[in-house]
Amino acid sequence: MNMLGILIQNSKLYFLWLLFFLLLGAVAAFRLPVQFMPDVNNRSIDVLTVWQSATPQEVESQILEPQEEVLDGIAGLKRSNAYAARGTSWLSLEFDSSVNMEETLIDVVGRIGRVANMPRTALPPQILIGGEYGGMPTLTTFYLQTSERSDPNLDIQSVVEKVVQPKLESLDGVARVYAARGLGAEEEIYVTFDPFALARFELQLRDLTDALDNSFDISGGFIDLSRRRYNMRYVGKVSVDEMSELIVGWRRDTPILLRDVAQISIDRPNAADITYVDGKRAVALNVQRERGASSLDTIAALKAAANELNDTTLSGMGLELRHTYDTSQMIGSAIQFVIQNIGFGLLLSILPVWLFFRNGRTTLVIAVAIPASIIITFIILAVGGRTLNVISLAGLAFATGMVLDASIVVLESIIARRNAGDNADKAAKVGTNKVVWALIASTITTVSVFSPVLLINESEVQIFVDLAFTIAASVVISLLVAITLIPILSTKLVHELKVDAWQALWQRWAAMLSRLTNTQLKCWTIVTVLVGGSVALVPVLMPSSDYLPALKQNQVNVSFYLPSGTNPKYVNDTIIPLIDKRVSHLLKADSTVPIKNYTVSMQSSFSMSFTAQPLNPEDAVRLEQLLRDEIFTDMPDLWTYVNRPSAFQNLRAMDTLELYFQGSDMALLSKSAAEAMEAIQAQMPTAAVYPGASFSPTEIELSVIPNTARMSQLGFTRAEVIEATQAFGNGLYLQEYFDGNRRRNIVLRGEPWENFEQLKAYPVMNSQDLVVPLGELVEITQTFGPAVIQHVNLDRTFILTVEPPAGMSLEDLQAKLQSDVVANLQRALPEGYAINYGGSADSIRKVKSQMLDYFVFSVCLLFLIMAGLFRSIKASLIVLLTVPLATVGGAGLLKLLNVFVYQPLDIITMIGFIILLGLVVNNAILLVYGVRAHENEGKSRAQAVELSIESRLRPILLSTITSVFGMLPLLLLPGTGSEIYRGLAAAIVGGMLFSGAFTLLLLPAVLRLQLFGQIKSRTIKILNKQES
Repeated sequence: MNMLGILIQNSKLYFLWLLFFLLLGAVAAFRLPVQFMPDVNNRSIDVLTVWQSATPQEVESQILEPQEEVLDGIAGLKRSNAYAARGTSWLSLEFDSSVNMEETLIDVVGRIGRVANMPRTALPPQILIGGEYGGMPTLTTFYLQTSERSDPNLDIQSVVEKVVQPKLESLDGVARVYAARGLGAEEEIYVTFDPFALARFELQLRDLTDALDNSFDISGGFIDLSRRRYNMRYVGKVSVDEMSELIVGWRRDTPILLRDVAQISIDRPNAADITYVDGKRAVALNVQRERGASSLDTIAALKAAANELNDTTLSGMGLELRHTYDTSQMIGSAIQFVIQNIGFGLLLSILPVWLFFRNGRTTLVIAVAIPASIIITFIILAVGGRTLNVISLAGLAFATGMVLDASIVVLESIIARRNAGDNADKAAKVGTNKVVWALIASTITTVSVFSPVLLINESEVQIFVDLAFTIAASVVISLLVAITLIPILSTKLVHELKVDAWQALWQRWAAMLSRLTNTQLKCWTIVTVLVGGSVALVPVLMPSSDYLPALKQNQVNVSFYLPSGTNPKYVNDTIIPLIDKRVSHLLKADSTVPIKNYTVSMQSSFSMSFTAQPLNPEDAVRLEQLLRDEIFTDMPDLWTYVNRPSAFQNLRAMDTLELYFQGSDMALLSKSAAEAMEAIQAQMPTAAVYPGASFSPTEIELSVIPNTARMSQLGFTRAEVIEATQAFGNGLYLQEYFDGNRRRNIVLRGEPWENFEQLKAYPVMNSQDLVVPLGELVEITQTFGPAVIQHVNLDRTFILTVEPPAGMSLEDLQAKLQSDVVANLQRALPEGYAINYGGSADSIRKVKSQMLDYFVFSVCLLFLIMAGLFRSIKASLIVLLTVPLATVGGAGLLKLLNVFVYQPLDIITMIGFIILLGLVVNNAILLVYGVRAHENEGKSRAQAVELSIESRLRPILLSTITSVFGMLPLLLLPGTGSEIYRGLAAAIVGGMLFSGAFTLLLLPAVLRLQLFGQIKSRTIKILNKQES
């Protein structure tokens, strides 16, 4: 290896370049954007359609179902979820990773455009790629809060749009700020007419709509005259103040003005959109972060901008912009915890090096590899467009022990040459050349197993691409450090070598291992017990499956389900004050569990939400118990569900299971779901169960049934009666009005009525000037309907969400539900109805199957790579025998871990078993390489095995122990985010410990048995070609 000789001769130049890269890595580390989790691309497209005042059934039949029909069969569609609520249709489409999202978006837009006969008053559909609001990650939420000094007539929407949004959206890293809750519906221009005045002036509703429709500018195109082209425009637009002067009819020669029969006003509809913070009215403003922007820097800038607004513009208005939940605290503590783990791992990794070598300079030479490898890895992260987050930092923490492996092997080989009498330079060159190809082989195998992780399609697993990328980069860098820096430092620092204090121990162990494998019977017994026993024990020891780690945010959410037909005014005047009364005392520092703040919101006619942040993040569990068991136990007429939200909620992933009751009759579906909920609560009292909608219809409806015979007799058309019904209800939408600043809908509505009799008495006139009471044309009855209608994959669906009890995985929960609840209910349902599993339960099955495929793929990939590197299929098969040992070791430690803390086989832990494959084969590669090297020197197989064990025992044990010690903090230390990689660390640590211990017994037995025949000398030609 001539290059190494050149580097040793020019060591000063080498150190200058090394210093340059270290400085570059340090700069990259400080400039990398800081986030909690890596950004993930949601491969979804949402279609949102607004049809004001329409009932859920109307929205479903006239908007949602036609949209689903045209989108059915679109290429690459995995799943569709939709709901129809009052005035709103929402349809979410999730796609496979194989599709081109830009082409798919064009296809979706084209198909939606083909929907025929859309309601005239429905707004055009909004189509959003990447999920709601463009799929940009929601960073945090601010609340614009009122106070006693606020003007009741203050236009909060104008403040949000003209003051707050421009200020916050101008900041670096902020993509968008939007009002999520509390602002209410958009302002509308109401033309409120007196039906009796219309009858008195002998006017129809059509007279009012015609007058208003004709009060707008209309283009007349253009005309060419001589050398000029003129644009023609009918100028008829009037201002809101001038609308009342519109002529709507004539009485003799006297014009009837709009103000004679109606009043003009600008107001907001009485929508269920109420938000309070600490008992004061507020507007929630969600802040979306630009992809790749630093969360910590962006939040700091947002807080500074909020303080500036509070001290200046907002202060004079009696408003305050509050940041109720500071996610930067969780991000900072999680990242600080991982950095501490890296520090502890570094110290623990160096400890066994010193114990084995008992030489300060030798230990220093190896220890330098850790900071050098990690700092240079930051350059690769920056070039690769990665961010600094708990996943990439966890990759560095895992790599802390792994990066020493190559350096230990190189220095061991150099020391052996020094003990053989070579001088420092020659020992560095020859010792490094002797092992370099074996190290390249082991590095390739380690890095290669990460390729399946990079191919995983599930969005929830994409975040762990950073883990694979970081470990792979650091391992490659550590190889370069080991074959360049370590030899050069050895010539400078390793002068006097002491006899290995543990040499006698290595020789005794080697002799013992030789005695244990010195007969055919012993060898067969070892192979059978270790390989066969491992394969048999893996399914026994492996814990049940879960989706993502149970990492919770330091806040508590409460969902309230309201009684049927609850009026938003009743919620505002009665329920919210009751909540304030029960919770407000927790704002005091000396309360049972002090909280920073709390928010209460109502966003629909059937549900409310409550959120509180504890003053001390460690009190989140106590606060959850207090709210569940004491404060909200007896809320009148309200059903409550208390939980802490998942830290992975931006991934649309939850630690819950969903039951889909699917069929055509919503009443039957809700009845079956109610029976299921009762059965689940009886079987698992500690499990949390809550419905996606109310079991009983919650929307009180007034059914206006036309008396067609009477209508025909009196000469009324259906259109005339329908217009009257809409006008006497929520209002008749006419068109949009733009005043140069804001767009508002014009709504024509009748004067409010108190009871059915008053409504029936309202007069209606037809085109023949006949005036009759509305009650003579229609029958009015009171009925109930659903507040929301849900669809999953085109079928009507009632969703029941189940959160497992503490210590139960989703896989176990699904099995218990299937046997104890679902099977019996399914048999009771008629044909055409089904109960299916959705949400994370459905994803577990798919991901588990995908992970198994990738595990097998990784094993095959390792086999091919090693067969190519060894140039021997037999040697590759021998090395792969360590895989069962590693797998059972990882499963065994997970089983042991569950004795102390709950740890299921989640997706991240599954990835750990894939990563483990590339780590455990390294020791086997070195051992097989050593055996063949001694055989090439003329030794017998038995002698070669014994000599290889004696010479490789220390580096194998040392590299295993340093790797394990480097990962121990991630396994043992508690802290923010530790739940993410505890299972991953257990799988790798357990696998490495068990395989490291028993590989030294299994491989000698296999090699002595020659189960795969004689391994020819050409096996190691590629490894040995530079040795001379």
